[in-house]
Amino acid sequence: MVAVKIMGQDKYMINITAMVNGSVAISNNIVRALVTWTLYDRSLVVVYAFSKVLMPKELSHISNHAPITSDVTAPAVYCFKISVVLLLLLLVLWI
Repeated sequence: MVAVKIMGQDKYMINITAMVNGSVAISNNIVRALVTWTLYDRSLVVVYAFSKVLMPKELSHISNHAPITSDVTAPAVYCFKISVVLLLLLLVLWI
């Protein structure tokens, strides 16, 4: 498990876990997501599709999900969410 610091602060921590079956899970205290496929991979830019959107804990009051207490290796539903793609594309364009 690798903890990643975003923007040099401990405020938004995410955990990236490479599982035995080769899949990659990304989680925080609110939600767990899996990398479902690679959308774009050219030059130095890579955009991945995720099964869910990760939210900061400040927005947890609007989430329908309980905090994660189960194992990260639990099966996940693979679904395509356009909001994830738009969020990632905006992030890539911003960088």
